[in-house]
Amino acid sequence: MALGNLLGSCITNITLILGVSSLLSFSEVNVLAVESIMFYILISSLSVWYMVGTSERLTKKGAIFLCLIYIAFLLQQIGISLFFF
Repeated sequence: MALGNLLGSCITNITLILGVSSLLSFSEVNVLAVESIMFYILISSLSVWYMVGTSERLTKKGAIFLCLIYIAFLLQQIGISLFFF
């Protein structure tokens, strides 16, 4: 239940809030910033989906993997890129 709540709130924040704010405000979106964030969102979402789908729970090894994805995201945000994009 908590996992569904977490994933549901992430999807709601990405789609609903961005959509409503775009309707109310006519501002431009920096596509490069969105592309870099979407990569990490996609990787983390697919990882959680796979982990929960195979064993129906999140193990410590999976949690460490998700933390490493988050650390890579933080490093990319401050300018230290681990990937070539």
